[in-house]
Amino acid sequence: MMKPLVITHQFESSPEDVFEVLAHIEIASEIIPKISEATILTEQRRGVGGTFRRDASNGTA
Repeated sequence: MMKPLVITHQFESSPEDVFEVLAHIEIASEIIPKISEATILTEQRRGVGGTFRRDASNGTA
C-alpha cells in the first residue's frame, strides 16, 4: 500500500472561504479561476477519505 501524500499550503483566505471551496470541490472550477477542473476520485465525495484531483489551467493553482 502506498503511503499517503500530505501537502500543506498557507492560504490568504479565511478558514470559512477555504472550507466553502473544499466542501464543494465538484464546483471548484466555478469558484477559483485558476482551476480548470476538479475530479472526485472516490465514492466518498466529502469528508475524511474523499480524494480529488484538480487540474490547473496555468499549472500554479
